[in-house]
Amino acid sequence: STKISRRIVVSKLAEIWDPSGYWEPYKLKLKLDSQALHGLSWDTPLSLEFQEYWTCRFQEFLSIPELKLTRYIFPESVKVDSIRLLCISDAAEFAGGAAVYAGVKLSDGSYSCKLLASKSKLMNLSIPQNELEAIRLTAGLALDIKNALGDRVTEVLYFTDSSIAMSWVHNSKKKLRLFCLNRVMEIH
Repeated sequence: STKISRRIVVSKLAEIWDPSGYWEPYKLKLKLDSQALHGLSWDTPLSLEFQEYWTCRFQEFLSIPELKLTRYIFPESVKVDSIRLLCISDAAEFAGGAAVYAGVKLSDGSYSCKLLASKSKLMNLSIPQNELEAIRLTAGLALDIKNALGDRVTEVLYFTDSSIAMSWVHNSKKKLRLFCLNRVMEIH
């Protein structure tokens, strides 16, 4: 019976507490969908179409079975003194994201690899600039995780699919525009 307004949608999105980012793909989809509400009044009830859509999304989220996560992600049988971080970034037209995985070498020579954390962000720049912003997001997330894990992190690998953004990051001779320069300096 509650009439859903823009304020209710935004507050429900903010209620999703997910510090490790396991629900990040779902949250990003909801954030992207909420973009259609920009410009609407905060407290005016949404149109019938939006009422049905958001009611369905919130019921869908409530009906998701409980997610059981293991807090200790490393194999119990292995002494974890050498962790390899795999840091992945990607972006598109309206959003970008970062994910950091921890790889631990097992006794048989194979690796155990688990998601440590992920983040997403709405973006509205050009795709190469969004890709650079996603790399910045990844670098910050990786730094936080590396600081938390301390000396056990022995290797950090970064992956992206944007050759333009990578050339900006690796640039040492050509002058960059201020937007790129500031982000490249933060990434370094």
